[in-house]
Amino acid sequence: MLRLVSSCFLAAIVTVGTFVPSVTPVRAQDMELQIGPDGVRPIIRDRREEERRRRLREQEREDFRAGCDPDQALDEARDAGLRRPRIARMNDRRIVVEGRTDDGMERMTFANRPGCPEM
Repeated sequence: MLRLVSSCFLAAIVTVGTFVPSVTPVRAQDMELQIGPDGVRPIIRDRREEERRRRLREQEREDFRAGCDPDQALDEARDAGLRRPRIARMNDRRIVVEGRTDDGMERMTFANRPGCPEM
């Protein structure tokens, strides 16, 4: 019985050992043939350039979705004349900044969009 179990165990190890090295990652070709009025032209792709362009597109999308930065809203309120501005309220549509002027407390409302336009 022990001999049968050890034989099966050894057979399993050998079987697994033969399959593991045969699994290798497969890369797609970096060259394609384009057929057009000029005939057949080989086009060699640069994967690094494609990856860089993809990352730039994603970064632009994230920057567009980011909206108004609270620090930028505070800076704009300071530039408009509010002293010691602070963020009173903030949601996905607007940012309300309060601060003091010579006349007392004032509020400014900014749209939560890139560039922080005043509402």
